[in-house]
Amino acid sequence: MKYKALFLDLDGTTVSTGNTVPSKRVTEAVLAADKLIHVCLATGRILLTALPVIEKLNLSGLCVISNGIQIYDPVKRKIIEETPINQALVPELYELLKQFQVEIRQFDGVIDVPYAGEAITMKFAM
Repeated sequence: MKYKALFLDLDGTTVSTGNTVPSKRVTEAVLAADKLIHVCLATGRILLTALPVIEKLNLSGLCVISNGIQIYDPVKRKIIEETPINQALVPELYELLKQFQVEIRQFDGVIDVPYAGEAITMKFAM
């Protein structure tokens, strides 16, 4: 079977902590790219925190970021698809998940903060 793409997870797989990418992973990504395989990323991280790793690996394939909410094209350096959660559902989800002591987090464009029953204002557009 001829593979066309290699998807890498970030935390605990490609990187162990922060944004430090072991040289072995960089070499593997380069070798895969040399075989005309698109090297892609799939992560729960937001673009702001995934970008240093994307740039270090010099990825050419599309990257699934923010737990699947966004698709980032590292060649064009832009988000090409975005499907955020319907904001009208958030208060209902919050009340439901609160019963199970599950925390909802929200991103304001700069930091990730707990949702406490009220939406926050975006600090900058994504």
